[in-house]
Amino acid sequence: MILRDGFHVRGLNTAATMWCSAAVGVLAASGHLAFALIGTVTVLAVHMLGRPLGRLIDHDNAAEEHEDLVPYQLHITCKPKSEPRIRAVLVQDTSNSEVILRGMDATRSEEGSQTRLTADLLVGGDAAARLEQLVARLSLEPGIYSVHWHSADEPDLAPALTVSSEESGSPDEE
Repeated sequence: MILRDGFHVRGLNTAATMWCSAAVGVLAASGHLAFALIGTVTVLAVHMLGRPLGRLIDHDNAAEEHEDLVPYQLHITCKPKSEPRIRAVLVQDTSNSEVILRGMDATRSEEGSQTRLTADLLVGGDAAARLEQLVARLSLEPGIYSVHWHSADEPDLAPALTVSSEESGSPDEE
């Protein structure tokens, strides 16, 4: 019932309700019908009154705030020594509310000549235009071999939108 998605945890209310339902069932099975009735009314009251009250109090609900944003992945292949700079550029360029950085992962090639950064993004509005702006900005950075993006709902079969930097040279240069 309890699911973790990055920094977000879902299903806590459902799990708590199941425990309460089990407790009410134990009370009813053991012959304490009055306590079972009180428990049932309490659980229903908490759900019917508590949820609207919680939404009223919690104005900073990230799940509702980002409902209209669509998940995308940005893949960058670069020199290992360029990785810190590229990470900093990504964090800086995604600090607005139109493109939100949800996570980043780095993988080095076996020979250590390349690093592949994968950034999980949430993008609203004209996502293609915003992502192309980000790709254009990143492709100007030294040490980048390729940059491409795709919808997180679709597998990364082939880098359809790839920008290669001519200044970077071959992967063997260091």
